[in-house]
Parts: sequence; structure tokens; C-alpha cells
Amino acid sequence: MSPVRYALLSLLAREPLTGYDLAQLLNARIAPFWPVRYNQIYPELARLEEEGLLKHHAVESTSYRPTKKVYEMTAAGREALREWVLLPVEPTVMRDEFLLKIYNLWLLEPEETIHQLHEQRALHAERAKAYEEHLEEVKIQMGPNTQNHRDPLFASIAVIEAGMTYERQYVVWCDHVLSLLASEVP
Repeated sequence: MSPVRYALLSLLAREPLTGYDLAQLLNARIAPFWPVRYNQIYPELARLEEEGLLKHHAVESTSYRPTKKVYEMTAAGREALREWVLLPVEPTVMRDEFLLKIYNLWLLEPEETIHQLHEQRALHAERAKAYEEHLEEVKIQMGPNTQNHRDPLFASIAVIEAGMTYERQYVVWCDHVLSLLASEVP
């Protein structure tokens, strides 16, 4: 199965959701580390349902809106997700265009690179701040027992912290390169 399917199952393991809700949550919770295109969601939901990994029920709307499909995971879906979680993972291949550009910074004057580094630093600092804010929201939702690994929010906290650490480290790296370049600027 494709990782998109596991992203959908990951959300449905937590609670039943409509396709629209899934799209919103994918964007808010999973896109920072695994982006999913909107047009991938409904075909994957249909395939997952055909395979018996999830099911849906219709919820009638009291307004002019069409009937909603609310999807929920089946026992087979939960088992498929569990099996996938246990599979080994190949190390991630990082593709960062900015690092490719920095690899060639020797072609530029320090001032030209310094500007780009400041932009990247600001971008990653902003992302780190967004992770920090999201982390506080999730910790409030979870309450005082943030060590309960059986709570799905515990896993959310772990992933948010990984993203936050990455963004903070990128900022540290930008600062390091900026300090090296600063010694070359008259």
C-alpha cells in the first residue's frame, strides 16, 4: 500500500471522519512531514473500502448540503496499519534545494549568500514557532498525563517534537554558516 493510504488509516484509527475532515486533518497534522495531494484522498478511500480496511455510513444533512460519508476503520484496517508500523523503514533521502545551492556558495560573494541564509533562517524559525504553538495545543488537549503512550496524542507530540527539533537545528545551522561568512565581510 502507498504511504497515502497509511496516512488516511492513521487518522481514521483515531476517530471516524468525513473525506472533508480527512483533508483538513491531513493538511494540519500530517502535511508538515508527509504532504498529500487533495486529489489522492477520495480514490484511496474507495480502494481502502473495497479492500475492507474501512467502511462508511451516510449522515443525512438537514440543510441543502448533500449527504456526508463518515469513514471509520475496520478491524482489518487496524491490523493492516499495525503491520505497516512494524515494518522496517529505509533511511529518508533528504532533498533540500537550498543545501544544493549552498554547496555552490563558493561561486558567490558572501553578501549574496548571507541574504539567502537570513531568508532560510527566518522560514525555519517560523516553522519551529508553528510547531511550538501546535505542541502546546496538543499538550493542553492531552492534559496532565503526557506520558501515556496509548493515547494517540502522545504519538502526535512525538512527531511534532521531531519536526520542531529539525526546524530549530536548521536555524542553528544557518546561524553557524552566517557566522563563518560574517568574518569575510568587510
